[in-house]
Amino acid sequence: MTVSLLCELYHALLTDGQRDVITLYYDHDLSLREIAQLRGVTRTAVHSTLKRAEKVLEDYEARLGLLKAYGERRQVAAELEALLASCDGEKKHKAMALVRKLYS
Repeated sequence: MTVSLLCELYHALLTDGQRDVITLYYDHDLSLREIAQLRGVTRTAVHSTLKRAEKVLEDYEARLGLLKAYGERRQVAAELEALLASCDGEKKHKAMALVRKLYS
């Protein structure tokens, strides 16, 4: 599971500090040392916060399954799109537009 995707889904359930460390580490590609310097804490503190946040995200995903459900919806949408590609007519275009909405 991608931590960045999990963070997008469950970011409101993290503390500000956890969200900040996850964002700096995964989205901005900063090292633990760089994050520690920015936050004025030790590298160990950053590491602990990062691991705790990752665990929280994994626990929420295990209980709520939002990322799994999203992946399943995308798979169904891809299958529908492939099936519709072999059809023709006005209804095909409307159906394809609806399938594409599933991707967003």
